[in-house]
Amino acid sequence: MRFYFLTALVCFVSLSCSLAENKTVAPEQTKKKPLRYEMVPLGGSQKVKVLMIGDSLSVGPFGSSMQNWLIQKYGDNNVAIYASCGSSPEHWLAENAVFTSKCGYREKRPGKLIYENRDGGSPTRVRPAPKIEKLIALHRPDAIIVQMGTNHFDVLEKNGDKAIPQLAATYEIFSQALKPSLFRKPSVYWVTPPDSSRFSDKIERTVDQLIATNNKKHGFHTFYSRKYTRYTKGQTGSDGVHYGNAAGAAWALEFQRQTTR
Repeated sequence: MRFYFLTALVCFVSLSCSLAENKTVAPEQTKKKPLRYEMVPLGGSQKVKVLMIGDSLSVGPFGSSMQNWLIQKYGDNNVAIYASCGSSPEHWLAENAVFTSKCGYREKRPGKLIYENRDGGSPTRVRPAPKIEKLIALHRPDAIIVQMGTNHFDVLEKNGDKAIPQLAATYEIFSQALKPSLFRKPSVYWVTPPDSSRFSDKIERTVDQLIATNNKKHGFHTFYSRKYTRYTKGQTGSDGVHYGNAAGAAWALEFQRQTTR
């Protein structure tokens, strides 16, 4: 009887060790390669077309710095930028009603430039935000830069955690629109909201997590803006959310450094 007990014990230990080894090896076998950060193939001469969309932060100094850099890097004919003050991803979807902005708009595409910014002192007209599906069909970009999420701070502040499922669904639907077909999938680089002094750390972290989780699912690149920004009211900007010229340019410079290293 003792012999059978020892035999069973040995078998049990052997099986346990085998399972432990499998648990150790499996993650290595399925481990994904880290995402690449280069917007263009290293050493490539291919002309890359870039589409950038954003909210009021891209209407402002951050957008101006990004516009100058992208044109310098890829050429005027290969860069298209659209930014609508007050907008969020849902406003750019064809399935939703047209969103109009009264506080600022940027549109830069080959042969055309529209720039209106109430914070910058220029007169503004009511401008509709274009639909992302139409923009992708028009410009056929190889890379898409998305700078949005800041206006969801207000949604979370007003509705709390109960707003999270709807926001997650919005990011999912928007992400599907960024991939027009199985044969054409632009590289997507999502710029998360920068630091603010107007909203709580919890709200900012929640939006970051929503975007990061969504990006991981879809294979998008995430640029964590809060890692490189710190809002000091009166220095960074005046309202706790929007960035002035120097702070906006510094934020854009960090994106440029991190995505071309």
